[in-house]
Amino acid sequence: MPVAAVAVAPAGFNWTGFYIGGHLGVATVSSGYDAFTPWNGFAGFDMQRMGGSALMGGMQIGYNYQVNSLVLGLEADLSAVGFKRTSTTSILRGATPAFDRSLSWVATVAPRLGFTFGRAMLYAKGGLALGGFSVGHDQNNNWISGSSTRIGWTVGAGLEYAITQNLTAKLEYNYMSFGRFRIDMTGAPNIWATQRGDVHAVKVGVNYLFSTGPSAVVARY
Repeated sequence: MPVAAVAVAPAGFNWTGFYIGGHLGVATVSSGYDAFTPWNGFAGFDMQRMGGSALMGGMQIGYNYQVNSLVLGLEADLSAVGFKRTSTTSILRGATPAFDRSLSWVATVAPRLGFTFGRAMLYAKGGLALGGFSVGHDQNNNWISGSSTRIGWTVGAGLEYAITQNLTAKLEYNYMSFGRFRIDMTGAPNIWATQRGDVHAVKVGVNYLFSTGPSAVVARY
């Protein structure tokens, strides 16, 4: 029987392999913070100016597997976030005792799907997100607080470019949703806060790819 001919395209960049890298960026946390105390009959103070942006930075690790122009992968990252806001302003009353909120870290684990052209790759990702949130309150000059690790989901997209066979640079956007949740404050009974945990992150980063080098794409006709 005749054997199908094999055509080999010129060698190009090979995305297959494990990689590790670092990133810097900006995280924006949504507003939406209500404080519940005996003073307001547990109706909730809608605290103002509790959203905003902060610097973030961390590391990522992952694996790519390239099939022709498609790249399948799995990536995990961990970022420290410097977000903290304090407010004494409520729409229910003018000046109220101080409340604060913080986001100290976020992490994601997500599959990636990429499409390559030349030495560049456009990709999308989506999966699991975790975040470390905390709240605090000045109760008669005694600071009380509480914290919680939240589980949510993330989606994102990015562009990655191969500078060398082993070094790549990327620009990425992520949206992380942790829903609306409650954190109780220790040190005083019946004081808690609810908040909306929506995070938008824009990051730039570099990766070191442990690749075997350029490889040919094989197609049968």
